Amino acid sequence: MSGRRSRTGAAMVTLPLSTVRFAPKLDLGSAGAKGKKLTVPLSVQGPAAGKGLKSLSVQVSYDGGTKWAKATVTTAKDGRRSVTLSHPKKATSVSLKAKLTDRSGNVYDLTVVKAYLLK
Repeated sequence: MSGRRSRTGAAMVTLPLSTVRFAPKLDLGSAGAKGKKLTVPLSVQGPAAGKGLKSLSVQVSYDGGTKWAKATVTTAKDGRRSVTLSHPKKATSVSLKAKLTDRSGNVYDLTVVKAYLLK
């Protein structure tokens, strides 16, 4: 984008923004099953994708974000990442939190309270 200008005449720059996307397979009502395990695929997009990723951690909450627990991120041989969650029988929702750092030192924090419901 070097050399491009915005409408104000200022030079445009590309920001080093990365993101984490969670892609749980849910029922037609966008809910998961209570008391069951669910493997949630996740992907890193932006400059931190691929070899640009320095670190990635994920946490899960089953009480609307009051208490958080570490969720282990696993990476398959093909490079796909996921977390396997054990849904408690009494929980009504799942909240997810991710923190990633890219090799340039940029940090991205994502919190999704009530990412999906449980029934």
